[in-house]
Amino acid sequence: MNVSYRSASPSDLEFLYQLHRAAMRPSVEQTWGNWQEEWQRNRFEQRFAPEVLQIILCDGQPVGVLHVDERTEERFVAMIAILPAFQGRGLGTQALRQVMQTAADQGKPVVLRVLKINQRALNFYQRLGFSVTAETITHFILIWEPTPFRRSTP
Repeated sequence: MNVSYRSASPSDLEFLYQLHRAAMRPSVEQTWGNWQEEWQRNRFEQRFAPEVLQIILCDGQPVGVLHVDERTEERFVAMIAILPAFQGRGLGTQALRQVMQTAADQGKPVVLRVLKINQRALNFYQRLGFSVTAETITHFILIWEPTPFRRSTP
């Protein structure tokens, strides 16, 4: 399995909407009661910003998306999604570990949020070392902090 990344482009709009729909619809329906297709599509298109997105490729095929917002004090994972057919293969783990390594090199934590109803995603983030630090009505806020390098004294 060859995993790579490329910058998103405007031509990725339909793939990314279908990914959003496949990855988020069950959690949205459980959280808010229904999936309003027209509203979801309109909101997605209004917020679509390919310049900040990385497409996750598996053997050259688009299978996911990653959006990391570089902030002064943290790296914020604004979005990570993998097509359901490709989940459980380590793609998300690999992508987040790269985000975490860059954060560690910068001495920054990684922050993200997850819908409370999405227990599978919450368990995934916790397995990677993220901890819940806050919550809203619908989301948990999680943080991963790099372990500082400790020098032994001579």
